[in-house]
Amino acid sequence: MLIWIFTHDLRYRFKCLYFASQLQMEKLKALLTRKNIINVVFILLMLVLIINPAAKALLIRGFIAVGIMRPPTQSEKVATSTPSVNITLRQPNGEVLQSEKLKGKVLIMNFWATWCPPCIAEMPSINKMYLQYKNNSNLVVIPIDADNDVSKSTAFMQNKGYSLPVYTLAGPLPTGLVSNAIPTTIIIDKKGRVVARHEGAADYSSEAFYEYLDGLLKE
Repeated sequence: MLIWIFTHDLRYRFKCLYFASQLQMEKLKALLTRKNIINVVFILLMLVLIINPAAKALLIRGFIAVGIMRPPTQSEKVATSTPSVNITLRQPNGEVLQSEKLKGKVLIMNFWATWCPPCIAEMPSINKMYLQYKNNSNLVVIPIDADNDVSKSTAFMQNKGYSLPVYTLAGPLPTGLVSNAIPTTIIIDKKGRVVARHEGAADYSSEAFYEYLDGLLKE
């Protein structure tokens, strides 16, 4: 009799567990709709982009590739009386350079940092642009590490296989030249005047940008 009662109770418990599990499965199926799955995937993707700088850089690079982020392709209106700008730089060899000494050349200064996803995203295009004009002595590409950490930024360039030199600031920037946003790229004409400024990532290896630079070189 006791065995029968125990067996009956055990069967009853198993049935309860079975129906409970079935109920939970039905609830789970109701939650796993197409819309809910998409929402979960979207949230996870956003978390990855926020937490992982490399993933964010990859996404931005995709935007650059399809032409959403474009560099300036024409100069700002600059009065002939506009004074030239001078920036004190430290060259890759450690020597100090005054940018005003480079008058007669077109300068492209890019302020960046190794931890900045947009900076990382646009760097391949800057490297291509650097190689495009490497043999033109009248155009100088100057990537400036905003953190002034030469060893870290040099290691970054080497690890990525870029040919870009690394410059740092050796003095304060002229007031109002750049904001706190990076990346920021400024273009200085042969007279030493800032003729274009761009904040954010862009494709500096586009044909339209090359045509713009070629025009500045002819001035």
